[in-house]
This record gives sequence, C-alpha cells and structure tokens, in this order.
Amino acid sequence: MCTSLTYTSAAEHHFFARTMDFPTTTSWRPVFLPRNYHWQTALHTPRTTRYAFL
Repeated sequence: MCTSLTYTSAAEHHFFARTMDFPTTTSWRPVFLPRNYHWQTALHTPRTTRYAFL
C-alpha cells in the first residue's frame, strides 16, 4: 500500500512525499531526477524538469 503526505514549510515551500512498495524479487531501483534536469522526449523535444523527482 502507498502512503502520501504534504508539508508546507514556514518559508512557504511545498513538499509532497509518497512511499512506494517495491517488490523484493525484481531488480527495480529508484531513479532520481534533479530540479532543472534537461532531457529530450522520444519525439526529440527538449524538456527541463521544474521539480526534483525520486
């Protein structure tokens, strides 16, 4: 089961967190994308992330 929560700091920064249940029998690994990460879509369109993701 997944759980999530939101948090707003005193400086008005908003945070979202979520737990994920990963199976232990596969080779899944979390991936981190930092804020302002530059990448291209499969259609060769450049994109930049606004937020960091894990």
